[in-house]
Amino acid sequence: MSMFDKTRMQHVFFFALIGVALVLSFFVLRPYILTLVLAVVLALAVDPAYIFIRNLLKGRRRLAALITLILVLIVIIAPISFFTYQIFLEAQDIYTSLADGTWTPSSVRAQLDQSTGIVHTAWVSISQQLDSIAQNVLNFFVTRIGTIFASVASVVLNLFLLFFGIYFILSNREKLHAFVKHISPLEDEYDDMIIHKIKTASNSVVRGMLAIAIIQGIVASVGFSIFGIPSPMIWGGLAALAAFVPGIGTTLVTGPAVIYLFATGDTGNAIGMLIWAAVAVGLIDNLLTPLLLDRGIQIHPFLILLSVLGGISLFSGIGFILGPVIIAFLVALLDAHAAFSKKDKASLPSS
Repeated sequence: MSMFDKTRMQHVFFFALIGVALVLSFFVLRPYILTLVLAVVLALAVDPAYIFIRNLLKGRRRLAALITLILVLIVIIAPISFFTYQIFLEAQDIYTSLADGTWTPSSVRAQLDQSTGIVHTAWVSISQQLDSIAQNVLNFFVTRIGTIFASVASVVLNLFLLFFGIYFILSNREKLHAFVKHISPLEDEYDDMIIHKIKTASNSVVRGMLAIAIIQGIVASVGFSIFGIPSPMIWGGLAALAAFVPGIGTTLVTGPAVIYLFATGDTGNAIGMLIWAAVAVGLIDNLLTPLLLDRGIQIHPFLILLSVLGGISLFSGIGFILGPVIIAFLVALLDAHAAFSKKDKASLPSS
């Protein structure tokens, strides 16, 4: 056997061992892969805050990582968990009302008839179908959301892993950065470019688009609660999704809420809701977008909306974050590849 064949066989054997180890590692980590991915995403999103805190603490990376983790818990995890839990409770209440017949689209039509006497004829013809559709949709919604809270032990364990993962990634960011560059076959310049673009993508999505949508949803929920809209958290959640619809945004949800209040004769609350939607919700885009949104990665809001819906369908609740981040990663990689190709073409000798 020649030296070349022996070396080739050693490489094949070595990569076969790596392949087996990777497959086994995947099955070992599979129950927690989504949690670990979310930890990476959140760590990338709060990395600028970690660097700022670490500089204030004169390089004490572990303490800086701990303080950043506490901020993540207070500013991100706690509000989203509370918001999601309230949506779950309201969905349960609506599902119970649908099951015992105390709330149906037909009952809403009757309420409108009593208060205004003006209801479109089309509503009469479709109200029975809406009864069935509403019950099926909410049944699906409650079933999906309920799985998040089905096991308290599982939730606690995944939260612990999430927090520990964020802390580990932040406190070892330089070592992890060097490790990725070490195992990558690309040149360090390309590795740095890809890592930078992925960080930018995470910041654009998590700290920018998703954060703004969640804030708009929470502010809309407060308005719905103040001005007497039933199930304000559910409608606030829908407003958060509607924030991704280009050109319309939260008006897709707050508009019908204002119309509903006018139709039921509650003119005062209708005017209040209209002002709230225009000022409190509408100005968030103008005030927060320049502060939170990183302009380095441009993704159309409609694509973000599709990625949110697809992410929720594929990954359940966590898909609200993972869906857009996956699309952002793809855009970042394509952007980096375009930069590589442009540089390679420029380096070719001209004929």
